[in-house]
Amino acid sequence: MSGAARRLVHNPAVDGVTVTFLSDAFRMSRYRVQTRIRRLRPLGFDRSNAALYDLADAAACLIEPKVDAAKLLRDLKPEQLPDRLRETYWNAKFKQLRYEEKAGDLWRSEKVIALLSEVLQDIRTKLQLLPDSLDRAIGLSNEHLTTVTSIVDTIQDDIHKQIVEVAASGRTVNRLLEEEEEAEGDRDQDDLSPVDDYEDIL
Repeated sequence: MSGAARRLVHNPAVDGVTVTFLSDAFRMSRYRVQTRIRRLRPLGFDRSNAALYDLADAAACLIEPKVDAAKLLRDLKPEQLPDRLRETYWNAKFKQLRYEEKAGDLWRSEKVIALLSEVLQDIRTKLQLLPDSLDRAIGLSNEHLTTVTSIVDTIQDDIHKQIVEVAASGRTVNRLLEEEEEAEGDRDQDDLSPVDDYEDIL
């Protein structure tokens, strides 16, 4: 084939394709093809004045993605969402947290810390009575009484340190971080094959 003849050969990947070509190749009606590629700008026109479109760009508009849309959305992290969806996601999350707080299922950090401090203090106070209670109940020798008292004192010191650390931190576990970690775990579990699950059980 001469050079002139080769220049006359149409190369769809380079020169572009018509709506008719796309309709035949993707087994769609011309109307459906035109509807889906309406935002594409033609590369040019053929001898019949039919618009020519980039094959790759047109294919991207015509091919249905072979993915599980629900799984794809579930696997997306908030920062990967489009701006509008990201705003919707956080609005829904804040509404959920407000509902849980009003329902009593979610407490603010300061309330949790105050209640925890009260519980630990109550335990510490009751522990102080333990040696005498044991002595009255079963009768402890001086040696045993000293040992029990020492153990109780150690536990009391540990509880006191916990109270101080909790009060100093002023914060509880980050709920949003917990949910992200749970979501990561769910995604990892979804990716496991049946063999992986079986081996984990073993």
